[in-house]
Amino acid sequence: MKRWITAGLALASVMVFSHSHLRAASYATSVVDYQPGALSGSLSSYTNAAAALGMPATFNPAFPPWSPEPTPITPFEAPYTADQLAGIGTGGSLTLYFADPIRNSPANPYGRDFVVYGGAALVDVNWPNGLSDGSVFGNLGGVTRISVSADGQNFYLLNPSLAPVTEAALPTDSAGQFGLPPNPSLTPAAFAGKTLPEIRALYGGSAGGVGYDLSWAIDGQGQPVALSEVNYVRLNVLEGQIKLDALAAVPEPSTWLLGLAGVGLLVWARRHQKDLRS
Repeated sequence: MKRWITAGLALASVMVFSHSHLRAASYATSVVDYQPGALSGSLSSYTNAAAALGMPATFNPAFPPWSPEPTPITPFEAPYTADQLAGIGTGGSLTLYFADPIRNSPANPYGRDFVVYGGAALVDVNWPNGLSDGSVFGNLGGVTRISVSADGQNFYLLNPSLAPVTEAALPTDSAGQFGLPPNPSLTPAAFAGKTLPEIRALYGGSAGGVGYDLSWAIDGQGQPVALSEVNYVRLNVLEGQIKLDALAAVPEPSTWLLGLAGVGLLVWARRHQKDLRS
């Protein structure tokens, strides 16, 4: 029996390690095309399209004397610098390439296949303690359309009647899991009267953002298009402005299940080991 427990613990450890390794989301790796559009105000200098590559920002830079040290990104603390965010204004667009394709999987959480992260935050009515009144700041009200492509030539619109606008994203929480879609029924209003721990409980381990499903793709005649995977995502802004931090592909479902199986096996083995010692 002891051998079985030892083997079980070893296997569980391997599976948990694999889970933490495989669960890492993949991100956009290069900018294909960028048209900043009509940017205005402070966003007029946010024209570094490469800011949208890689993973979302996890820390804001030090800002003495108020923040002598870098501060973590939370739903109350959004990224804000031109190095962290790419701006897109009316008539503008940004096309990004994923070396590791975004895969269409109905088994993903809420059926979403990729997540977009922006630059808004919840208003803290009890600063610096963190208490939301259900409102946000930094949301510029941009109206977006998102299109996807497998070959970089033929792009298909994600049905606007299903796809939320990018500015509907929940504020980023760097303590959560990037690439894990948040519950699509959540809106900032759901956080009214909530503290940071309570907000994180509603996030359910997600790092926020807004999720999109490749199954929403339609052709020029409005007919559904079956896409198994895509390597290109294009964001168009019809009016207003947006701030884009990053896009993350949702990890394949097997990686979520592998981790859950590993944790379950680890708990089972430890319980049996405790029973034998007692």
